[in-house]
Amino acid sequence: MATPENPHRILWTDSDNEALAAAKRLLKGTAWELVTSDSYEKALKQVGNGPFAVVVAGQPASGERGLEFLERVRALNPSVSRIVSAEQPTRAMVERAINEAAVFRIIEKPLDKSDVVKSLAEAVQHHVTSFDQKMLLREVSRQNKELEGLKQGLERMVADRTKSIKASKAEVERKQKRIRATIRFVKELALTAHLDDLFVLIRKELRVQRRVSDPILGYYSPEQKARLLFFRGSQVLEKQCANEPWPAIDQVKTNSQSVRKFLADQFGRPFGKVLSIPLKQRSSEKVTSVLFLEHGYSEDDLHDFLEYVMELLQPFSITLDRLLLAEDLRHTSVLWERTFDTIQDPVAIVNVDYDILRSNRHFSDRVTYGTCYKVFAGQESVCAGCPVGAALKAGKARRGEVRRGERIYQVHSYPILGSGEATATTVVNHYVDVTEARNLYSKAIQNEKMAALGVMAGHIAHELNNPLTGLRSLAQLLRKEVPAPVANDLAEVEKAAERSQRIIKNLLDFSQAGENSDAADTVSLNDIILKTLPMLKTAMRFHRSEIELTEDDNSIRVNPYMLQQVIFNLVNNACQAMENPGSIRITTSREEDRVCLYVRDTGPGIPESAMDRIFEPFFTTKPEGEGTGLGLSMSRQIIEKFGGAIQVTETGPQGTEFKVSLPAAKE
Repeated sequence: MATPENPHRILWTDSDNEALAAAKRLLKGTAWELVTSDSYEKALKQVGNGPFAVVVAGQPASGERGLEFLERVRALNPSVSRIVSAEQPTRAMVERAINEAAVFRIIEKPLDKSDVVKSLAEAVQHHVTSFDQKMLLREVSRQNKELEGLKQGLERMVADRTKSIKASKAEVERKQKRIRATIRFVKELALTAHLDDLFVLIRKELRVQRRVSDPILGYYSPEQKARLLFFRGSQVLEKQCANEPWPAIDQVKTNSQSVRKFLADQFGRPFGKVLSIPLKQRSSEKVTSVLFLEHGYSEDDLHDFLEYVMELLQPFSITLDRLLLAEDLRHTSVLWERTFDTIQDPVAIVNVDYDILRSNRHFSDRVTYGTCYKVFAGQESVCAGCPVGAALKAGKARRGEVRRGERIYQVHSYPILGSGEATATTVVNHYVDVTEARNLYSKAIQNEKMAALGVMAGHIAHELNNPLTGLRSLAQLLRKEVPAPVANDLAEVEKAAERSQRIIKNLLDFSQAGENSDAADTVSLNDIILKTLPMLKTAMRFHRSEIELTEDDNSIRVNPYMLQQVIFNLVNNACQAMENPGSIRITTSREEDRVCLYVRDTGPGIPESAMDRIFEPFFTTKPEGEGTGLGLSMSRQIIEKFGGAIQVTETGPQGTEFKVSLPAAKE
């Protein structure tokens, strides 16, 4: 058996003796046998005389003798790996080395031991691999010759068999004719897309046998109703079986009395000889379809006819199975589609990339393809609060909340684990609109807060009004009997008592805002601000306040007590936003047909991630227990109720500014 050239034998030729000496030093102690030559002609003879795994040729600084040598080596022994050793190889030299000499590697001078050893090792391995491939090709060629011999033997066997077949040519031609008919029948079956077409096709094939009446097909519809398909003239008709379906048939039956009685009951006429052939579908464990053939064959002729029919019924049964399965899938698909479309909530099946696989009409009123967040919410990125990722990661149902315009949806994500899958890659999303429930809940909480405030204000008014009235009366009486300096002090006492009663009255009015929220009066925005600020003295005591109220007409038509809640919330939020003493600036202005209120603080600003959600019910950036997240949501509802708008006009490290604009009252 042939063996590869000695994988340890390397020929190194170079006109530079120093390079040859360096090569000897570098390869000393290695497993390779190094043969050197300072002449390209001598080296070429050595390649022809002795086996080498690798040939290394030094390339002089000028001229191309080394490459020419390697080209001749390639022609002499293509399996030898070829390497060029050159100083600063040029691009042209590299291209020629690769394209014409098929050089395996280029080693740059001066020689580096690690580079040389690595390159030679890879070149030796390349040589061994090339030799193995050559041997493999020889073996394949040998086997091809053997196969050619076998082929010739087979051809002789075919010739002998042909002689034998010619002896029974008539039988062969008959069978070939039947096979061709079956092939044609199978091709026609492949083009069949409807059950009626299939039934017409089998009738045409059976009409070749003149003693067979039109067939009758019994099958089960997708609703599991037993049905009969039959002909009336050239028209295909269908009827549902009256009473019981056909008798159980698990094998071919001839002239079964129970079958003849069943058919007579269904069609109202007597039946003669009937051949009952079961058609078992692959999609069922039992026989689900039967072909009934009324015929006039004798017992002797029936065997040949049955053999012919069974050849047709095998592909017929497969096609029938396909059509019934397709019909069942269509029915199931329509049933599921109608079921999902009947659900009033949006429902969608989403994959791991958030692509919509299926959805009902409440999710989208048209057939769409894309991501759920773009189709459902009109966003370019995953909705905040979406539970799909968490559900896929945990493999369990998860719940979250997303926004769709002004609506809030609670999303329930249910992972779907496919057959053979270790982790879920799709989920069913059920979207429940909780906007109204949240609004009602927020209003209920706000009403409870105001009711509690009203009870507290009522108690305060009851406990303090009488003493304050007494103080005012006593101060009025004493002022008439005491000297002027004391009278002035008593006047201040009277004013303080009056101011305290006014604060109590404002608190009572503020707590009654929700009792008649739809009532609107024409009031001055400045007056509402001045009535509200005394209730915020405690919150504002650590901060410097700047109040600039416009002198222009700032009359608006609102419910004054509800507007007080808005001002209270904005100023109170501004105070809470500043951990250290800061500044609160409250200004009003008339801007064309709008009256505007600006509330600015010097706090740290609103985080960018929260800007889109600050007006959502129950969203808050405050620590747990310090806020309900209803203040700004209720404020926006109140302002929009009276045709106004509230927005953040500026936020950043220097503070935040809210703007409230309302329509100016008409004269």
